Amino acid sequence: LAWGHRTFEALAADDRRAEYLDLPPGAPVFYIQQVVYLADGTAVEYSDVWLRGDRFRLSAVVRRRAWTAKGRGSPAGGAVQGREAPGGGPAGAGKLAF
Repeated sequence: LAWGHRTFEALAADDRRAEYLDLPPGAPVFYIQQVVYLADGTAVEYSDVWLRGDRFRLSAVVRRRAWTAKGRGSPAGGAVQGREAPGGGPAGAGKLAF
């Protein structure tokens, strides 16, 4: 597995999902969609995850790589680090700019 893409979205539960999650229709839910890829770009895993809004917690560890100044005309005085995601992920994946 080389890289993946996750989308998080807060929504109101439709009738079907409300029933599955034992919620009233319209209650808040979190939807997470994930696709995981091999280095050659082949998708090998697809996930649709629905979570109750009253029982959801998101935790993340965030690390930052070293940066170099590229000039005052760029964001934040030029601090830029632009390595692509493994496998040449989607536009913007794995790119960090300050």
